[in-house]
Amino acid sequence: MPPKTKVAVAKANNPESKVTEPTPKTVDERTTQRFYQTNPVERRFEEVGFPDLTAQEKKAYTYTKLILPVADHKVPLSNKSEREYWKQVTKDGLPIRRLKKGYTWGQDRSGRDIGTYKLGDFEQRSFKSARLSALDILHRQFLSKRRQAFAAGNAELSDQDISEEKIRRKEMAALKRELYGEITGSLANDPEWDDVIPIPHSEPNDALAKIAYPDDYAEGGYRRL
Repeated sequence: MPPKTKVAVAKANNPESKVTEPTPKTVDERTTQRFYQTNPVERRFEEVGFPDLTAQEKKAYTYTKLILPVADHKVPLSNKSEREYWKQVTKDGLPIRRLKKGYTWGQDRSGRDIGTYKLGDFEQRSFKSARLSALDILHRQFLSKRRQAFAAGNAELSDQDISEEKIRRKEMAALKRELYGEITGSLANDPEWDDVIPIPHSEPNDALAKIAYPDDYAEGGYRRL
């Protein structure tokens, strides 16, 4: 098992750590920077290749690549070898948790790549997403409380609970629309309509065509030709 180490990444035998890195401006730039911070010698490997790395860099690069396979027991090692391996990893200050390259953040409701967001804008989006998650937890608690009340024979919750849930659902609807472009109907925001079962409405795929061009109209047009 990997040891619980408090050794900082900056202590790794990585010459890149001595270079002052520019402050990232976008989410993708910060992701790339963190990738190289948790993958020692990776930039040097991309620039010159493995044969041209120094002996120290080759050792750090190889050990870093083995961290996850050894931690997942995909590389069979004896107990002694595994202890020695983790001892060396801790000594070199290699990061046990490594990021993968090419992480994609997805797109927002307008199709824009979230990775192109400025860090301030991304922070605001993350805050709104966290707020939506917190509201959803309270919403689920309300539904659970209502089910328990019905099971106990109580007809309805208090007016305060209903009022708070209405406000909560309106805020959730606004956040969903802003973050994901999801539009919620007005009745869905009202807890008093939760027990109303919607009537399913289904139509054949060619329903609109049949309305626009009935059979007799189509036949008449054919005969006029």
